[in-house]
Amino acid sequence: MTYNPLISVIIPVYKTEQFLDRCLQSVLGQTYTHWEILLIDDGSPDHSGEICDRYAQQDKRIVVRHQPNGGLSDARNTGLSMAHGEWIYLLDSDDFLLPEEFSSLLAYSENGTYDIVTGHSVSVKNNRMITTDKDAVYENNIETIRRQSLSGYGNMAASKLIKKALFDGIRFPVGYLIEDAFVMPKLYLRARKACIVPTAYYCYSKENPESLSNGIHLKDRLDIMYSGFVAWQEKLQFCKQLGYVEAQAICQKQISMCGLHYLLYCTGVKERDRHKEREVYAFIQTCPTDGLSKVKRFQQYCVRHHWRGIIGGMGKIMILSFRLRTYFRKRRWKKYGIWQYEKTTEN
Repeated sequence: MTYNPLISVIIPVYKTEQFLDRCLQSVLGQTYTHWEILLIDDGSPDHSGEICDRYAQQDKRIVVRHQPNGGLSDARNTGLSMAHGEWIYLLDSDDFLLPEEFSSLLAYSENGTYDIVTGHSVSVKNNRMITTDKDAVYENNIETIRRQSLSGYGNMAASKLIKKALFDGIRFPVGYLIEDAFVMPKLYLRARKACIVPTAYYCYSKENPESLSNGIHLKDRLDIMYSGFVAWQEKLQFCKQLGYVEAQAICQKQISMCGLHYLLYCTGVKERDRHKEREVYAFIQTCPTDGLSKVKRFQQYCVRHHWRGIIGGMGKIMILSFRLRTYFRKRRWKKYGIWQYEKTTEN
């Protein structure tokens, strides 16, 4: 009997009207056709919601839910509660798929024997594809995959087929960014069997000015650093429970780096969360320096000894670098007709 499971494709939608058609057409063009699309319009202020409704009218496999803006985690959680499929596939609305994505991952699942099947991706920038993961190889040792996940590798929730049953009691954390880093390690720890396959049919867009990963808002940059600080602490606890010594060292280093970056960026933001700042500051007072570069050790030393003038100076340099990067990204987006806004408000 042919293995023909239903795949629930969850697509949160927020301010992606210029990319949404491309995304949906890529699902409609899949060689494997037994799927449902769950479009979660997360209070998008542009015409994205209307585009969602138009597609739902044209194809009964597409379902739309309109809800107030609650962020990516909240939208994904809504999609999980609506899903009917054996498999969950998470797709961002500014990304798209090559036609073989679903059929390829299902073939590697060995008729559903595996709980998670992870593919790779190619990056899309300036209207062209940039191949990534050139050295990707097949891996199905669950312990190796778990260690990799807890060390920060392969935690993007997209480009994966994930058994819906794994999400029982697990949801994306509302209020944090880089939400995948909280969820994927838990799913890998729960999975009995998982594999990473050497295919790259997921097209990851670096073209969207509104994407948090592009980081054009300083406030979002702060939230990403703090979320990373918390996520790495959670991973560290898992590593200690499982005795993953090498992964523990990586987690400890990343916690320190996220904390230092957060404190330095805080120097340029007036309306910042003082409670979070004190929490990170207290951690830096006692965290080890193992694995940190000389620069990071110096930054940590300055924090521990309350050298606020030097901390402020280093923070200004980091923020200046951030603003310069943002400036040149906007110029590139304008060149390719992507950037549509004359002014970006930053806190």
